[in-house]
Amino acid sequence: MLTATPIYLDYNATSPLRPAAKEAMIAALGAPSNPSSVHKFGREARLQVETARQKIACLIGGRSDEVTFTSGGTEANNLVLSGFNTVIASRIEHDAVLAARRDAFLVDVDEMGVIKLDKLAMLLSGLAAEDKKSTLVSVMAANNETGVRQPLQAITALCHQHGVAVHSDMVQLAGKYRVSLAEF
Repeated sequence: MLTATPIYLDYNATSPLRPAAKEAMIAALGAPSNPSSVHKFGREARLQVETARQKIACLIGGRSDEVTFTSGGTEANNLVLSGFNTVIASRIEHDAVLAARRDAFLVDVDEMGVIKLDKLAMLLSGLAAEDKKSTLVSVMAANNETGVRQPLQAITALCHQHGVAVHSDMVQLAGKYRVSLAEF
């Protein structure tokens, strides 16, 4: 009887940890480290946190003061989404976003999974001026299951035109494609 060796093909959802990343994690976990403490261990921990913050900022074409660390994507999404009265999302938005905002207005996507910009524009045009300040459009940059990339520049331009904030989960994009927050 032949025994097949399993092959992992879900790299869009998550990929195996690189040995260098594993080594860095083990090193960071080795010493007692409270980055808010002023003693030597605390200062070393603060340096590690700030170095990581700078590297991530460089990866996404942003500034280090724009990087906030959370325990994961769901917490990050919840942090952003909770600050808005109205949320508009694509119909295929990540479950974490849809679960956090069950009241979100959903915008259809085409047969390729790309948000219908005309439908988004219609929805944004229908918002009262006073509601736009507390409205957020949330669209993941690249779908974690299909790999479909959304036209973020067009979405962002449309949102800016209407004075509406934009949120994008870029986990599937960062590190695979060039990302520059300055373009959005």
